[in-house]
Amino acid sequence: MTSGERTTYANANVADVDDLMALAGRAARSVAEGGELHEADEPEPDELPRHSTVAVDPRSVAVERKVGLLRRANKIARGLDPRIHQVTATYGESVQEVLIANSDGLFRTDTRVRLNLAVHTVAKQGDVLESGFEAIRGTAGFEMLTDEAVEHAASDAARRAVLNVGAEPAPAGTYTVVL
Repeated sequence: MTSGERTTYANANVADVDDLMALAGRAARSVAEGGELHEADEPEPDELPRHSTVAVDPRSVAVERKVGLLRRANKIARGLDPRIHQVTATYGESVQEVLIANSDGLFRTDTRVRLNLAVHTVAKQGDVLESGFEAIRGTAGFEMLTDEAVEHAASDAARRAVLNVGAEPAPAGTYTVVL
């Protein structure tokens, strides 16, 4: 509900029209009567168990180190086979600070870290081009991007492209189907 400069939000987990109308009425009265604003308590640290931990915050890692991982992936993929014609290695990170609040006044914070290092390769044999792909993704910290993990991702992507470009065509034609 909005009245001039004031806006009140309300939400509910009900589908009953009468309950929704009652909630809308309370929100409208709050705006019309100039209801008081309540200051929120300071959020408490998240006390819930974590599915994954962050040992190395990706924001603390130098850009040069991240670029170095991409260059390493490029070198490994290209060195696997002379038919590797193109390599695209990408790095992405996301750190999201979230505040979770409920109507009982309970506040929690959560920090969500996401990392992605992907390697896409193209192999060429004659006029045939085929691709391969592998990625390292997760909600852990930068520690998951070890040299070994990057090497596996790059070589797996290159192997897939080489396997595809050298594959025999699938048999074609009319076949009997038994149901």
